Amino acid sequence: GAGAGAAGTPSTSGLPPRPLAPLPAMPLPWEDVQRLEMLERLKREFFMPPLVENPYIVNHVVGEGAYGVVVSATDTRTGEEVAIKRIVCVFDEPGESTRILRELKFLRLLSAHPNVITLRDVLLPADPTTFNDVFLVFELLPSDLSRVLRCAHLVRLSIAHKRSIMFQLLRGVAFLHASSVFHRDIKASNVLLDDDCQVRICDFGLARALLPGSPVPAAGGPAWTDYVATRWYRAPELLLSPSAVAYSTAIDVWSVGCIFAELLCDGAPLFPGVDRQDMVLRMAALLGVPSPAYIAGVADGAARRFLAAIPPPPAVGHHRRRRR
Repeated sequence: GAGAGAAGTPSTSGLPPRPLAPLPAMPLPWEDVQRLEMLERLKREFFMPPLVENPYIVNHVVGEGAYGVVVSATDTRTGEEVAIKRIVCVFDEPGESTRILRELKFLRLLSAHPNVITLRDVLLPADPTTFNDVFLVFELLPSDLSRVLRCAHLVRLSIAHKRSIMFQLLRGVAFLHASSVFHRDIKASNVLLDDDCQVRICDFGLARALLPGSPVPAAGGPAWTDYVATRWYRAPELLLSPSAVAYSTAIDVWSVGCIFAELLCDGAPLFPGVDRQDMVLRMAALLGVPSPAYIAGVADGAARRFLAAIPPPPAVGHHRRRRR
């Protein structure tokens, strides 16, 4: 439940942090009549074609994306409000259907943890011959960390809030790694929050499992895709050699560290690079240029030459004592 993650949550006062202030309604990209009519039509047609059993009534649209639409809905059996994600055209491409199946398996196996999103139900179509969309029913959380940070002028996170969020996020990621699961897309928008500042990690579409003793596949090998983590949260080993490097669960820990920096800087990203090269340059400017031994071990030749060409940051010399 929502309160399951509260136990053991650290706080400066020994008590859980105060609930977050209510967030404003998510603004629409544009508030014209045509878009509002489209959203109303979407609410009416969200469950078309008909499903085998549908006890849910759509309340409003929560979000839209390339994958489909997310709505909040009420379960008429219990009165509980839930989130329903409709993923469209899952069988148009074999890779997409495989990704959805993989995500469903991870959610089924991992959602018992208090810091992982809970999958409540999967709705089935009445006519299997027209089955092309998937409806996933989740617990409803009102916001995500990215949105909270964007609304920093309205919702101030205290030190206790930030400590609690990081504790729960690290606990959830530790559970994934103990289960031999790489999330591979940890970012602020995939960290859901409720009003009591309880954390749920979501979106396992890029996640992979690694059996103990198995070699870690290269990011660009036939088993794993080379799109791993959103750019600002991507670890340097993925930026330097995405098609050859065999990476570890450390890539998730790097992403968590980037989120920690955002929390400390009230939402300012740590490495807001515009491309891979810009990301690496920003990392070098903040953390220093890698050693020659490290550069020599980079498998990708272009990445190795790029690193070797980065000038070292200016040395900070000692102030000379003025002569009298």
